[in-house]
Amino acid sequence: MILYYALGGGLGHLTRARALLHTLRNGRRAAIVTASRFAEIPAVTGNAEIIRVPAELGEDREGARGWVSDLIAATGPEEIIIDTFPAGILGELCGVRFPATTPLHHVARLLRWDRYRPMLSGDAPHYSTTFRVEPLTEAHEAWIAGRSGEMIDLRLSDPPAPHDPGEILDAALPGWNGKRPLWLVIHSEPAAELLELIEYARELSAMEDIDPLLAVVTPVPVEGLPPEIPQIHAFPSSALLPMAARIITGCGFNAMRQAEPHRERHHFIPFPRRYDDQFLRGARRRATSRTSPP
Repeated sequence: MILYYALGGGLGHLTRARALLHTLRNGRRAAIVTASRFAEIPAVTGNAEIIRVPAELGEDREGARGWVSDLIAATGPEEIIIDTFPAGILGELCGVRFPATTPLHHVARLLRWDRYRPMLSGDAPHYSTTFRVEPLTEAHEAWIAGRSGEMIDLRLSDPPAPHDPGEILDAALPGWNGKRPLWLVIHSEPAAELLELIEYARELSAMEDIDPLLAVVTPVPVEGLPPEIPQIHAFPSSALLPMAARIITGCGFNAMRQAEPHRERHHFIPFPRRYDDQFLRGARRRATSRTSPP
């Protein structure tokens, strides 16, 4: 069994876990360790087993460290994969004695390293392999390289959508005949950020004098959105992107990765995060785009 440690309360860690397991595991059984509420959605987690982190450990680094050690001893995984945070979101993996015979891997994406670095107190894990899924900052790269046997650049691919994209749109948008351009706002939460993306899309359509059909793509219903904006509950959202005339997202890792092949139709807004550097990710995309979205 592969044990995939993907702490974080949002959808992003699970989306990346599912994509990486789809890319690498070759049908092997996997369990995802998570605290995300989105783990209750079968389409998000697929056939992976879900191991819930006790809620009371959310800010308890010492308690989480002991819990992780007990979990590894109880499950005896063949491989362990640590997502995003090289020592855990709290630094709880510092001091954990991982089995010497069990390959330990890390999935490295962009971090606000200056903010995360103080979490590294004590003996941080050494990795057999680090899968670098996007360019890191210099300091982050140097630290990871010093604690990894091998660094591999890995391009992730999402699992197939459980339903045909055309059928998904037909069910969610009854009466849409394709004559109006379809603009998709893709985001999971919070509602305030979705409202900001919707307002941005409306301003963009007014500026371009276009009357699109504007819809939100999110895995679960979101309260507080304008009632005239239909919600499409689909995962992964990447299957719908070829059918969209415009794609509007934040600058999270998965949104930018999935929209990269459609960058000429992709518009994005970075949002502040504690550890994820959406502003740098967005700036990098603009620097490499022939037509840089505003």
